[in-house]
Amino acid sequence: MNELRDAISPYLRQHADQPVHWRCWNERTLAQARQEDKPIILSIGYSTCHWCHVMARESFEDAAVAEFMNQHFICIKIDREERPDLDRHFMRACEALTGDGGWPLHVFLTPGQRPFYAGTYFPPHANAKRAGWMDTLQLVAYNFYQNRRTVETEADRTATKMVRLQAAPAQTAEQQATNSQSLGAGLQRHFDTLHGGFGQGSKFPNTMALEWLLHQAWYHSDLSSYQHLHHSLERMLQGSLHDPVGGGFARYTVDHEWRVPHFEKMLYDNALMVSLLSKLQRWQPRQAYLQAIRSALGFLKRELQAPSGLFYAALSAETAGIEGAFYTWTYDELTALLPREPYWFFEYYHIRQEGNWDNRNILYANQSVSSFANRLGLSEATVQAYLDSCKAKLFRLREQRPRPARDEQLLTAWNALTASAFLEAYLVTQQPADLQTGLAILQQLEQTQTDSEGLLLHQQGSPHHAYLDGYAYYIQALLLAHKVTQDTHWLEEARTATEQTYNLFQRRQSPLLSFVPKTLQDAPDLAFEVSEEDTPAPNAVMAMNLQQLGLLLHRPEWTDRSSSMIAAACARLQEHPLPHATWGQALLAQEQGWLELAVVGPEAPAQSHAINQQYWGYYILMSTDTPTEAYPLLAHRGEDTRTPIYVCRNYQCQRPVYKVRDIDLVVKH
Repeated sequence: MNELRDAISPYLRQHADQPVHWRCWNERTLAQARQEDKPIILSIGYSTCHWCHVMARESFEDAAVAEFMNQHFICIKIDREERPDLDRHFMRACEALTGDGGWPLHVFLTPGQRPFYAGTYFPPHANAKRAGWMDTLQLVAYNFYQNRRTVETEADRTATKMVRLQAAPAQTAEQQATNSQSLGAGLQRHFDTLHGGFGQGSKFPNTMALEWLLHQAWYHSDLSSYQHLHHSLERMLQGSLHDPVGGGFARYTVDHEWRVPHFEKMLYDNALMVSLLSKLQRWQPRQAYLQAIRSALGFLKRELQAPSGLFYAALSAETAGIEGAFYTWTYDELTALLPREPYWFFEYYHIRQEGNWDNRNILYANQSVSSFANRLGLSEATVQAYLDSCKAKLFRLREQRPRPARDEQLLTAWNALTASAFLEAYLVTQQPADLQTGLAILQQLEQTQTDSEGLLLHQQGSPHHAYLDGYAYYIQALLLAHKVTQDTHWLEEARTATEQTYNLFQRRQSPLLSFVPKTLQDAPDLAFEVSEEDTPAPNAVMAMNLQQLGLLLHRPEWTDRSSSMIAAACARLQEHPLPHATWGQALLAQEQGWLELAVVGPEAPAQSHAINQQYWGYYILMSTDTPTEAYPLLAHRGEDTRTPIYVCRNYQCQRPVYKVRDIDLVVKH
């Protein structure tokens, strides 16, 4: 029988009424597979995955298909958001077997849980590009029951390849001598210089790589890095990755020109984009960046904020089973809504009578409003105001449409990224509400997403402790909260969470931390992970957390641990810089050294606020209005009447300054 009705995950419950006898991943189910000597079908997806829903409708709701699956297999459904450890492990298996991966993810296992066949989306019947699902089931079942030795051999081969793919390459003397600037130059091999971003296929934001470019440009005056960063963001904001009507960002575009989005909106993508844009806005302010930040924050609060102050995981690409229905427009809808439109809006956003995508219209641009206004012989302000008025009308009508389904899981890791986003944004919007939203997320995580021993949980309602990404992103957000508010509660919470991280994730054989906490008993044996895909590599984030905490709390052993972590990842960074971009940032921070700013005196709150409004690259900040010996950066400092700003880096201090603008006089970045 189908066992998903009482599952915590909304994604699993979506499959509860299907005729497939879906089971959860647990020891009872795995023992049944061993006892009955049946192969396992592992189907992994998530609530807002469009092709997961398509395959469910086409195949898993088909009684004949379900009967064959139930007769010949043990069928297990997994929510990748609920069990990211299983998702990562079996995604590696799919990549080892096929050279590719994605969702929905389908992996066939022996009764001993060894992968031997895999794929992603299978249509119900074979086509020119993909095998049909029923054909695949019959092939796998025949091989397992009639050619068992071949299946076991393939499982052996897959296991060997997975080990080889996960093994860290040996670091050569040449690699040890390589610096972050030369490694960052390796990113240029992946630049799409015409359309921005990286590569020539589907376009993802790749915010971690763009942030690496930002810091390369800042520290090395690297014009190429800055130009590609700005060009990429400009094209993203003009194209359909960015929602010009309601704000926020889609997960990716299916083409390399940023024209056709995969319409789902993920919490983590929007958080990472807001953080990146906010940092760049502090250095090189542009109205387009600020507008995108504000509209993305508005989207997050309007569409994804829970009553508790935490944020839900995602919005689906579908509305009533139709991909993009909420976001796209017919020509007649737009002409009725904009009856006096002089076709500026239509021309700028490529509106066509026959539609520009699947008989409907996606709003996308490929030029700036300034360039478009010049072509019309009008001022940019005039055209921008007109486009904004049109978008406001579309927004009001769109709000009346049926809404995309929402994944209402409250995930610790993604909420921590969102806390950082609101805190970073506050530094440019100067809106107290943004600051309070970021702090409220951290307060909720601290108070409601911990167990009786104070350990972080992976998500609300889950018995599992947080994975490494949850802890790494949480500590990162706590350090940012301390920098912004100078409330040492957040710094002390970061200290506690770091000590918990070591207790939960440290393994003796590596300076890197395991992704899976020691308390999770049914997890696969995951190697120490260094690469990243949609979100920053947790080990790299922890390395940067340790760099800061080592200085703030005078914990040199944490600084040394960070250096060892970076050294362990350096060979991978050199071979493949794009999927290891956060390690590039960690290496750059280590090379340059964190700027240490300490402010002591009656004007400390105002001076600290002024410091945080500017961009300083990698920096830490401690301030107090009265002298204190509580923290190393504040010890033995202060004057009777004035408020000095102490400036240090790499164990060298400069003379104090008394104006924020004078920091640049004693520091060269």
